[in-house]
Amino acid sequence: MKLTTYNLQLLAIVLNLIGTILIFYSFQASSSDFMLVIAKNNRSALCVGRAAMFIMGDDGHSLSVGTDCPEWENGRPTAVINTEHPNFAKAGIIAIVLGSIIQLSSLIKSKNKKTYFKN
Repeated sequence: MKLTTYNLQLLAIVLNLIGTILIFYSFQASSSDFMLVIAKNNRSALCVGRAAMFIMGDDGHSLSVGTDCPEWENGRPTAVINTEHPNFAKAGIIAIVLGSIIQLSSLIKSKNKKTYFKN
């Protein structure tokens, strides 16, 4: 197969796609009981489960510890992201870098040909 600019660009696209898929499958996300809650009265709380580790008062200076979490129902759990397959992530990053280098080299080759669009 002859390495034309078109074939290099096609190879770069395939490498970038494979790299993206490998990185996507290397990570796993799940939710946790850890939550940052901002109540309607401007109180902020750092909660684990339904218990607040810290609550900052609406004035921004007072701090309470170890009470119930305010407005737990309105909070959103924090995501926990794990690397399930670290080798997939490494291979995906290498594939994306190679694809980007090939794209750059094919761009330089096509620019050196000095072909421009005609009106």
